[in-house]
Amino acid sequence: MSENQCLYAIALIDHNAGSQTYCYAIVAPDQVKAGDAALQKHALENEAPMEELEIDADLCYEITCAPDAQGNLFYIELTHSA
Repeated sequence: MSENQCLYAIALIDHNAGSQTYCYAIVAPDQVKAGDAALQKHALENEAPMEELEIDADLCYEITCAPDAQGNLFYIELTHSA
């Protein structure tokens, strides 16, 4: 990978589908590019007009770690598949 990649959760609202919220996990160098990728993916897969889509910034975040059921913390490290 040429740029440092991170895992982002991107929430978007589709006003064309009754203002339903969708969430995408996207790998990108920053949250803006992740948001753009989520919008394009949703628009293409659902034939939704881009002007009817909105990113819900309050529900978007970078995923750097996550706990298991016992509370043990695991850090997320991305590696590119060959």
